Amino acid sequence: MKQQVHYVETADHVQLAWAETGRGPPLVKAATWLTHLQYDSESPVWAHWVRFLGGHYRYIRFDERGCGMSDWNAGDLTLPRWVEDLEAVVDAAGIDRPFALLGISQGAATAIRYAVRHPRRVSHLVLYGGYAVGGLRSDDPERAAMFRAVMEVVGLGWGSDNPAFRRLFAERFVPEGTAEQLARFNEAVPADHLAGQRGGAATGAGRCRCQRPARAGAGAG
Repeated sequence: MKQQVHYVETADHVQLAWAETGRGPPLVKAATWLTHLQYDSESPVWAHWVRFLGGHYRYIRFDERGCGMSDWNAGDLTLPRWVEDLEAVVDAAGIDRPFALLGISQGAATAIRYAVRHPRRVSHLVLYGGYAVGGLRSDDPERAAMFRAVMEVVGLGWGSDNPAFRRLFAERFVPEGTAEQLARFNEAVPADHLAGQRGGAATGAGRCRCQRPARAGAGAG
């Protein structure tokens, strides 16, 4: 299934890569971490999403700032900025009617805030595996402690050659994933590390890097 990749510049001069696949009513996916518009269409983690949604909708998705084919050195990695990035992509896509908005994992919080800000633009809000309040702001002390511990381990092991760090991270994101899915997800972290070592190009489809997770209040819960 072919996709068209475009770029849009945000108000703070970050280039965001976005893609559209298929025809039909518009469906927009809020960005999540560790994506790549080119590679995800072949990934065992995301390819079936792209095929199905592109087969039924005009499916629009984008690499968030700091990831994939979007600018890597994006600076401000906060929820308000993610909402503004979603607004920029929706405007660039020229959607002229209410659309379905999909929020997965980290993207759920972005999608919720966008829908609150633009209720007349969103026809359906679909949330999957996400959260409204990040781990560091949770009222559940056990959840907050677990979140801090995982973030500390991931921060220490980011880019490490030790597969234990990557395995922990992958299983947090794909807890019931197949061996193939976990292996493919694990590739995202060493790809980031190698790109940093080699000074990989910051433009074009070769981008495969993502910034390490921010320690902000919103996070995977």
